[in-house]
Amino acid sequence: MKALHEMNNTQRAYEIARLFPQDLKALTLFIKSEIAHFKEKEEATRQAWPEQCSATADYWFDLIQSAEDIIAKFSVTLFRNPRVFADQFFYAHNAVFSIHCFVRYASSGKAPYLLRTAIALYFGEEEIVTIDFNTDKL
Repeated sequence: MKALHEMNNTQRAYEIARLFPQDLKALTLFIKSEIAHFKEKEEATRQAWPEQCSATADYWFDLIQSAEDIIAKFSVTLFRNPRVFADQFFYAHNAVFSIHCFVRYASSGKAPYLLRTAIALYFGEEEIVTIDFNTDKL
């Protein structure tokens, strides 16, 4: 195994997937629930999106659409095959939304302790996107 600082996001996700294959279904379902949450709150999210943010709301929702397409295309293979899980969710820009979901899952109280610890080690504990829903703007 490479040193942590030498690993890319796909390699980090693959290590987690290999260590916790029993949790891939729960992780996939959580990603699916995050997709549903953002789609349900899309208009409010777009309105509350910070203007000075380096990523746009359009970019974020493109990542969400990509994750949804991955789930539709690979279905149960995602939680049966650690390589497919890591290669699809954590390749290139897809990793941005997937890391967000991993960190949210780890802080949700649903993840087992060792998985939470592994996610914090490999990806940190800070969410990628936090939205302040200021009611004055909505």
